Amino acid sequence: MHIIRPITKNDGEAVLKLASQAGYGFTSLLPQKSYIHERIEASIHGKNLLFVLEDLSSNTVIGTSAIKPSAGKPKKPFYSFRIETAFRKSETLGVNHAVRTLHLYPQFKGPTELGSLMILQQHRNSRIGLGRLASLSRFLYIAESPSHFNHNIVAEIRGFSDAHGHSPFWDAIGKHFFKTDFVSADRLSAIDKQFIADLMPIYPIYIPLLPQTARNVIAKPHPQALPAQKMLLSEGFRFIDLVDIFDAGPSMQASRDTIRTVRESAHFTIKDIAPVSSPELLGRHLDQPDSPRKNNTLIIATFTPTFIATLTQAQIIKGKRGIRIPLETAQALNIDIGDTVRLAPIYPAPSNLLLDAHPPTI
Repeated sequence: MHIIRPITKNDGEAVLKLASQAGYGFTSLLPQKSYIHERIEASIHGKNLLFVLEDLSSNTVIGTSAIKPSAGKPKKPFYSFRIETAFRKSETLGVNHAVRTLHLYPQFKGPTELGSLMILQQHRNSRIGLGRLASLSRFLYIAESPSHFNHNIVAEIRGFSDAHGHSPFWDAIGKHFFKTDFVSADRLSAIDKQFIADLMPIYPIYIPLLPQTARNVIAKPHPQALPAQKMLLSEGFRFIDLVDIFDAGPSMQASRDTIRTVRESAHFTIKDIAPVSSPELLGRHLDQPDSPRKNNTLIIATFTPTFIATLTQAQIIKGKRGIRIPLETAQALNIDIGDTVRLAPIYPAPSNLLLDAHPPTI
Protein backbone atom coordinates (compact mmCIF):
# COMPACT_ATOMS: atom_id res chain seq x y z
CA MET A 1 0.00 0.00 0.00
CA HIS A 2 1.30 3.45 -0.92
CA ILE A 3 0.20 6.91 0.15
CA ILE A 4 0.98 10.52 -0.75
CA ARG A 5 1.18 12.89 2.21
CA PRO A 6 2.75 16.26 3.11
CA ILE A 7 6.45 16.13 3.94
CA THR A 8 7.50 16.37 7.60
CA LYS A 9 10.77 17.20 9.32
CA ASN A 10 11.35 13.48 9.84
CA ASP A 11 11.55 12.93 6.07
CA GLY A 12 14.67 15.05 5.54
CA GLU A 13 17.26 12.28 5.25
CA ALA A 14 15.03 10.11 3.07
CA VAL A 15 14.31 12.96 0.64
CA LEU A 16 17.98 13.93 0.56
CA LYS A 17 18.84 10.36 -0.46
CA LEU A 18 16.08 10.44 -3.05
CA ALA A 19 17.31 13.74 -4.51
CA SER A 20 20.84 12.37 -4.87
CA GLN A 21 19.50 9.78 -7.34
CA ALA A 22 17.58 12.26 -9.50
CA GLY A 23 20.30 12.80 -12.10
CA TYR A 24 21.26 15.87 -14.13
CA GLY A 25 18.65 18.43 -15.08
CA PHE A 26 16.36 17.69 -12.14
CA THR A 27 16.90 20.86 -10.12
CA SER A 28 13.58 21.28 -8.34
CA LEU A 29 14.91 19.00 -5.60
CA LEU A 30 18.62 19.56 -5.00
CA PRO A 31 20.67 16.96 -3.08
CA GLN A 32 21.79 19.51 -0.49
CA LYS A 33 20.89 19.19 3.19
CA SER A 34 20.34 22.92 3.72
CA TYR A 35 18.18 23.15 0.59
CA ILE A 36 16.02 20.17 1.62
CA HIS A 37 15.60 21.73 5.07
CA GLU A 38 14.41 24.99 3.50
CA ARG A 39 11.98 23.10 1.25
CA ILE A 40 10.53 21.27 4.26
CA GLU A 41 10.09 24.49 6.22
CA ALA A 42 8.48 26.22 3.24
CA SER A 43 6.09 23.30 2.76
CA ILE A 44 5.09 23.20 6.42
CA HIS A 45 4.22 26.91 6.21
CA GLY A 46 2.26 26.43 2.96
CA LYS A 47 4.60 28.43 0.71
CA ASN A 48 5.87 25.64 -1.54
CA LEU A 49 3.99 22.41 -0.92
CA LEU A 50 6.11 19.26 -1.03
CA PHE A 51 4.57 15.79 -0.80
CA VAL A 52 6.22 12.41 -0.31
CA LEU A 53 5.21 9.04 -1.72
CA GLU A 54 5.50 6.46 1.07
CA ASP A 55 5.54 2.67 0.88
CA LEU A 56 3.59 1.68 3.99
CA SER A 57 4.88 -1.90 3.92
CA SER A 58 8.40 -0.66 4.67
CA ASN A 59 7.68 2.90 5.88
CA THR A 60 10.10 4.23 3.26
CA VAL A 61 9.86 7.35 1.10
CA ILE A 62 10.13 6.36 -2.57
CA GLY A 63 9.01 9.52 -4.37
CA THR A 64 8.02 13.18 -4.25
CA SER A 65 5.79 15.75 -5.94
CA ALA A 66 5.13 19.43 -5.29
CA ILE A 67 2.88 22.43 -5.87
CA LYS A 68 4.14 26.02 -5.83
CA PRO A 69 1.02 28.20 -5.39
CA SER A 70 2.62 31.05 -7.35
CA ALA A 71 5.69 30.81 -9.57
CA GLY A 72 7.43 34.16 -9.58
CA LYS A 73 7.50 37.09 -7.18
CA PRO A 74 8.07 40.84 -7.67
CA LYS A 75 11.73 40.49 -6.69
CA LYS A 76 12.19 36.87 -7.83
CA PRO A 77 10.58 36.44 -11.25
CA PHE A 78 10.05 33.12 -12.96
CA TYR A 79 12.11 33.09 -16.18
CA SER A 80 11.43 31.30 -19.46
CA PHE A 81 12.16 31.77 -23.14
CA ARG A 82 9.04 32.67 -25.11
CA ILE A 83 8.99 31.39 -28.69
CA GLU A 84 7.66 33.98 -31.13
CA THR A 85 7.18 33.75 -34.88
CA ALA A 86 7.72 36.62 -37.34
CA PHE A 87 6.67 36.35 -40.97
CA ARG A 88 9.05 37.94 -43.50
CA LYS A 89 8.45 38.46 -47.20
CA SER A 90 10.55 39.72 -50.10
CA GLU A 91 8.77 40.51 -53.36
CA THR A 92 12.13 40.91 -55.11
CA LEU A 93 13.38 37.44 -54.22
CA GLY A 94 9.99 35.81 -54.06
CA VAL A 95 10.74 34.59 -50.55
CA ASN A 96 8.07 34.22 -47.88
CA HIS A 97 9.01 32.48 -44.67
CA ALA A 98 8.50 32.37 -40.90
CA VAL A 99 11.38 33.05 -38.53
CA ARG A 100 11.19 31.89 -34.92
CA THR A 101 12.92 33.73 -32.10
CA LEU A 102 13.50 33.25 -28.38
CA HIS A 103 12.67 36.10 -25.98
CA LEU A 104 13.55 36.22 -22.28
CA TYR A 105 10.21 36.20 -20.49
CA PRO A 106 10.00 37.05 -16.75
CA GLN A 107 6.80 36.38 -14.82
CA PHE A 108 6.55 38.43 -11.64
CA LYS A 109 3.26 37.00 -10.43
CA GLY A 110 3.07 33.79 -12.30
CA PRO A 111 0.78 30.77 -12.35
CA THR A 112 0.67 27.86 -9.94
CA GLU A 113 3.52 25.51 -10.78
CA LEU A 114 3.73 21.73 -10.50
CA GLY A 115 7.16 20.23 -9.90
CA SER A 116 9.51 17.85 -8.09
CA LEU A 117 7.80 14.76 -9.51
CA MET A 118 10.18 11.89 -8.92
CA ILE A 119 9.95 8.18 -8.11
CA LEU A 120 12.87 5.87 -7.39
CA GLN A 121 13.94 3.97 -10.50
CA GLN A 122 12.98 0.54 -9.15
CA HIS A 123 9.42 1.70 -8.50
CA ARG A 124 8.78 3.29 -11.90
CA ASN A 125 6.69 1.67 -14.61
CA SER A 126 4.80 -0.31 -11.99
CA ARG A 127 1.35 -1.66 -12.71
CA ILE A 128 0.21 -0.12 -9.45
CA GLY A 129 0.17 3.36 -10.98
CA LEU A 130 2.53 5.08 -8.56
CA GLY A 131 3.41 7.79 -11.07
CA ARG A 132 -0.25 8.69 -11.43
CA LEU A 133 -0.72 8.67 -7.66
CA ALA A 134 2.22 11.04 -7.14
CA SER A 135 1.14 13.35 -9.96
CA LEU A 136 -2.67 13.34 -9.90
CA SER A 137 -2.99 13.58 -6.12
CA ARG A 138 -1.90 17.21 -6.53
CA PHE A 139 -5.03 17.89 -8.56
CA LEU A 140 -7.24 16.53 -5.78
CA TYR A 141 -5.44 18.88 -3.42
CA ILE A 142 -6.05 21.80 -5.78
CA ALA A 143 -9.69 20.79 -6.31
CA GLU A 144 -10.30 20.84 -2.56
CA SER A 145 -9.10 24.45 -2.12
CA PRO A 146 -9.16 26.04 -5.60
CA SER A 147 -9.07 29.63 -4.35
CA HIS A 148 -5.57 29.04 -2.95
CA PHE A 149 -4.20 28.52 -6.45
CA ASN A 150 -3.93 30.46 -9.69
CA HIS A 151 -6.43 29.87 -12.50
CA ASN A 152 -3.49 28.82 -14.69
CA ILE A 153 -1.50 25.72 -13.71
CA VAL A 154 1.88 25.11 -15.35
CA ALA A 155 4.51 22.40 -15.33
CA GLU A 156 8.04 22.72 -16.66
CA ILE A 157 9.03 19.45 -18.29
CA ARG A 158 12.66 18.48 -17.89
CA GLY A 159 14.54 19.12 -21.12
CA PHE A 160 17.22 17.06 -22.81
CA SER A 161 20.65 16.51 -21.28
CA ASP A 162 22.80 13.42 -21.58
CA ALA A 163 24.08 11.06 -18.88
CA HIS A 164 27.10 13.31 -18.33
CA GLY A 165 25.05 16.48 -17.80
CA HIS A 166 25.69 17.87 -21.26
CA SER A 167 22.94 20.05 -22.76
CA PRO A 168 23.26 21.07 -26.44
CA PHE A 169 20.87 23.99 -25.88
CA TRP A 170 22.99 25.31 -23.02
CA ASP A 171 26.15 24.96 -25.09
CA ALA A 172 24.55 27.03 -27.86
CA ILE A 173 23.38 29.90 -25.65
CA GLY A 174 23.89 29.83 -21.91
CA LYS A 175 27.56 28.97 -21.61
CA HIS A 176 28.51 32.02 -23.72
CA PHE A 177 26.96 34.36 -21.15
CA PHE A 178 27.41 32.57 -17.82
CA LYS A 179 30.88 31.06 -18.30
CA THR A 180 29.93 27.94 -16.37
CA ASP A 181 28.64 24.46 -17.12
CA PHE A 182 24.99 23.51 -17.48
CA VAL A 183 24.74 21.51 -14.25
CA SER A 184 26.20 24.28 -12.07
CA ALA A 185 24.01 27.00 -13.58
CA ASP A 186 20.86 24.89 -13.46
CA ARG A 187 21.38 24.04 -9.79
CA LEU A 188 22.15 27.64 -8.90
CA SER A 189 18.88 28.73 -10.49
CA ALA A 190 16.97 26.66 -7.94
CA ILE A 191 18.42 28.83 -5.17
CA ASP A 192 18.98 32.29 -6.68
CA LYS A 193 17.70 33.54 -10.04
CA GLN A 194 19.24 37.02 -9.93
CA PHE A 195 22.18 35.95 -12.09
CA ILE A 196 19.71 35.20 -14.90
CA ALA A 197 18.54 38.81 -14.98
CA ASP A 198 22.14 40.00 -14.70
CA LEU A 199 23.62 37.97 -17.56
CA MET A 200 20.99 36.50 -19.87
CA PRO A 201 20.70 38.36 -23.23
CA ILE A 202 17.80 40.81 -23.35
CA TYR A 203 17.50 40.82 -27.16
CA PRO A 204 15.77 38.15 -29.26
CA ILE A 205 17.75 35.05 -30.23
CA TYR A 206 17.10 33.83 -33.77
CA ILE A 207 16.51 30.08 -33.65
CA PRO A 208 17.74 29.43 -37.25
CA LEU A 209 21.16 30.76 -36.21
CA LEU A 210 21.55 28.12 -33.49
CA PRO A 211 23.37 24.84 -34.18
CA GLN A 212 21.16 22.01 -35.39
CA THR A 213 21.89 20.06 -32.20
CA ALA A 214 20.37 22.89 -30.16
CA ARG A 215 17.37 23.37 -32.47
CA ASN A 216 16.61 19.66 -32.24
CA VAL A 217 16.00 19.76 -28.48
CA ILE A 218 13.91 22.94 -28.20
CA ALA A 219 10.60 22.03 -26.52
CA LYS A 220 11.55 18.35 -26.40
CA PRO A 221 11.34 16.45 -23.10
CA HIS A 222 14.08 14.37 -21.52
CA PRO A 223 13.33 10.67 -22.22
CA GLN A 224 12.71 10.09 -18.51
CA ALA A 225 10.22 12.99 -18.47
CA LEU A 226 8.18 11.79 -21.45
CA PRO A 227 5.72 9.71 -19.35
CA ALA A 228 5.05 12.74 -17.13
CA GLN A 229 4.38 14.89 -20.19
CA LYS A 230 2.01 12.33 -21.68
CA MET A 231 0.14 12.18 -18.39
CA LEU A 232 -0.26 15.95 -18.35
CA LEU A 233 -1.48 15.92 -21.94
CA SER A 234 -4.16 13.40 -20.98
CA GLU A 235 -5.20 15.79 -18.20
CA GLY A 236 -5.71 18.66 -20.63
CA PHE A 237 -2.34 20.42 -20.47
CA ARG A 238 -0.87 21.92 -23.64
CA PHE A 239 2.46 23.34 -24.75
CA ILE A 240 2.33 27.16 -24.49
CA ASP A 241 5.39 28.29 -26.49
CA LEU A 242 7.53 28.72 -23.37
CA VAL A 243 10.72 26.73 -22.80
CA ASP A 244 13.26 26.49 -20.02
CA ILE A 245 16.16 28.92 -20.41
CA PHE A 246 18.76 26.25 -19.61
CA ASP A 247 17.69 23.01 -21.31
CA ALA A 248 14.74 24.23 -23.48
CA GLY A 249 12.31 21.80 -21.86
CA PRO A 250 8.67 22.61 -22.72
CA SER A 251 6.25 24.40 -20.39
CA MET A 252 2.78 22.86 -20.24
CA GLN A 253 -0.28 24.76 -19.05
CA ALA A 254 -3.94 24.11 -18.28
CA SER A 255 -6.80 26.09 -16.81
CA ARG A 256 -7.26 24.96 -13.21
CA ASP A 257 -10.95 24.10 -13.42
CA THR A 258 -10.68 22.23 -16.73
CA ILE A 259 -7.97 19.79 -15.61
CA ARG A 260 -9.44 16.34 -16.07
CA THR A 261 -8.88 15.10 -12.50
CA VAL A 262 -10.11 18.38 -10.99
CA ARG A 263 -13.19 18.34 -13.20
CA GLU A 264 -14.07 14.69 -12.59
CA SER A 265 -13.36 14.64 -8.86
CA ALA A 266 -16.19 14.74 -6.35
CA HIS A 267 -16.95 14.34 -2.65
CA PHE A 268 -18.28 11.01 -1.42
CA THR A 269 -19.18 9.72 2.02
CA ILE A 270 -17.85 6.41 3.33
CA LYS A 271 -20.96 4.25 3.75
CA ASP A 272 -19.34 0.86 4.26
CA ILE A 273 -15.91 -0.72 4.69
CA ALA A 274 -15.26 -4.18 3.26
CA PRO A 275 -13.01 -6.50 5.31
CA VAL A 276 -10.97 -7.33 2.19
CA SER A 277 -10.92 -6.29 -1.47
CA SER A 278 -13.74 -8.09 -3.23
CA PRO A 279 -14.82 -8.41 -6.90
CA GLU A 280 -17.65 -5.90 -6.52
CA LEU A 281 -15.23 -3.16 -5.41
CA LEU A 282 -14.64 -1.87 -8.91
CA GLY A 283 -14.27 1.87 -9.45
CA ARG A 284 -16.68 3.43 -11.94
CA HIS A 285 -16.83 6.75 -13.75
CA LEU A 286 -18.23 9.10 -11.12
CA ASP A 287 -20.71 10.70 -13.51
CA GLN A 288 -21.69 7.42 -15.16
CA PRO A 289 -21.41 4.64 -12.56
CA ASP A 290 -21.93 1.83 -15.06
CA SER A 291 -19.50 2.94 -17.77
CA PRO A 292 -16.27 0.95 -18.20
CA ARG A 293 -12.81 2.45 -17.70
CA LYS A 294 -9.42 1.53 -19.08
CA ASN A 295 -8.58 0.89 -15.43
CA ASN A 296 -11.09 0.80 -12.60
CA THR A 297 -8.72 2.22 -10.00
CA LEU A 298 -9.67 5.44 -8.25
CA ILE A 299 -7.51 7.98 -6.49
CA ILE A 300 -8.96 8.84 -3.10
CA ALA A 301 -7.97 11.58 -0.66
CA THR A 302 -8.87 12.72 2.82
CA PHE A 303 -8.17 16.21 4.13
CA THR A 304 -9.02 15.78 7.81
CA PRO A 305 -6.93 16.24 9.85
CA THR A 306 -4.31 16.27 7.08
CA PHE A 307 -4.08 15.47 3.38
CA ILE A 308 -3.45 11.81 2.53
CA ALA A 309 -4.13 10.17 -0.83
CA THR A 310 -3.87 6.64 -2.16
CA LEU A 311 -5.17 4.37 -4.91
CA THR A 312 -8.17 2.17 -4.29
CA GLN A 313 -11.09 0.34 -5.77
CA ALA A 314 -14.54 1.22 -4.53
CA GLN A 315 -18.18 0.42 -5.03
CA ILE A 316 -20.14 3.56 -5.83
CA ILE A 317 -23.55 3.61 -4.13
CA LYS A 318 -25.85 5.19 -6.68
CA GLY A 319 -27.99 8.13 -5.67
CA LYS A 320 -26.51 8.39 -2.18
CA ARG A 321 -23.13 9.95 -2.96
CA GLY A 322 -21.64 7.13 -0.94
CA ILE A 323 -18.95 4.51 -1.46
CA ARG A 324 -17.80 1.20 -0.07
CA ILE A 325 -14.02 0.85 0.25
CA PRO A 326 -11.61 -1.90 1.34
CA LEU A 327 -10.41 -1.99 4.94
CA GLU A 328 -6.78 -1.44 3.90
CA THR A 329 -7.75 1.84 2.21
CA ALA A 330 -9.59 3.02 5.31
CA GLN A 331 -6.60 2.16 7.47
CA ALA A 332 -4.11 3.86 5.15
CA LEU A 333 -6.12 7.10 5.17
CA ASN A 334 -7.19 6.77 8.82
CA ILE A 335 -10.85 7.21 7.86
CA ASP A 336 -14.08 5.57 8.97
CA ILE A 337 -17.75 5.26 8.05
CA GLY A 338 -19.32 8.71 7.80
CA ASP A 339 -16.13 10.48 6.75
CA THR A 340 -16.03 12.50 3.53
CA VAL A 341 -13.37 11.91 0.87
CA ARG A 342 -12.62 13.25 -2.60
CA LEU A 343 -12.47 10.72 -5.45
CA ALA A 344 -11.44 10.72 -9.10
CA PRO A 345 -10.62 8.01 -11.67
CA ILE A 346 -6.88 7.78 -12.33
CA TYR A 347 -7.43 7.35 -16.07
CA PRO A 348 -9.42 9.64 -18.37
CA ALA A 349 -12.50 8.35 -20.12
CA PRO A 350 -11.90 6.92 -23.62
CA SER A 351 -11.78 9.69 -26.21
CA ASN A 352 -10.27 10.64 -29.55
CA LEU A 353 -7.79 12.99 -27.88
CA LEU A 354 -4.47 12.87 -29.74
CA LEU A 355 -1.76 12.62 -27.11
CA ASP A 356 1.09 13.94 -29.22
CA ALA A 357 3.94 14.50 -26.78
CA HIS A 358 6.09 16.38 -29.28
CA PRO A 359 5.31 19.93 -30.44
CA PRO A 360 6.25 20.80 -34.03
CA THR A 361 9.96 20.69 -34.82
CA ILE A 362 11.57 24.11 -34.60
